[in-house]
Amino acid sequence: ELEVEASGEVVRTLAEATLALVLFCDASSIDLRELRREAGVPVRLLGIGLPLTIALGAVAGALVLDALTIEEAVILAVVLAPTDAALGQAVVTEPRVPGRVRQGLNVESGLNDGICVPLLFAAVAIADVESGISDGRNAVTLLLEEIGYGVLGGVVGGAVVAVVLVQAGRRGLIADP
Repeated sequence: ELEVEASGEVVRTLAEATLALVLFCDASSIDLRELRREAGVPVRLLGIGLPLTIALGAVAGALVLDALTIEEAVILAVVLAPTDAALGQAVVTEPRVPGRVRQGLNVESGLNDGICVPLLFAAVAIADVESGISDGRNAVTLLLEEIGYGVLGGVVGGAVVAVVLVQAGRRGLIADP
């Protein structure tokens, strides 16, 4: 018998690593020349479709779940709005679907999370201030702290990976392609 106890932090780390791998695999299959020619599809999906989905989702959430505040309805909509290419993999890989549509859906599904995460941080910061759990800080301060920690983590993580790659290259552990 194998007992595995997963804490919230372990599950979160595993989920983030899995998401990074899925997004990397999706990004590696994008044809950049075709994307440059057909950038209109993902631009419309991200610039028109995503904001409308969030707005209509917030309205629907507030109407259906009347116990939610407006801020909570926006959080719900931002969490539910991004599509996931893994769920639509049959469409993204189906050769009968026009390439520009497959490519557009693939690009949109990879970028929408990156667009929605800052929106989610902003919505949560506003909800924290409105509910009084922000310890007197305003929403802008909370948002800047979250983004600042994210940028700091990205810079530190990138530097660590760069050092590992340089050291591995010097020791002959990796080869040039």
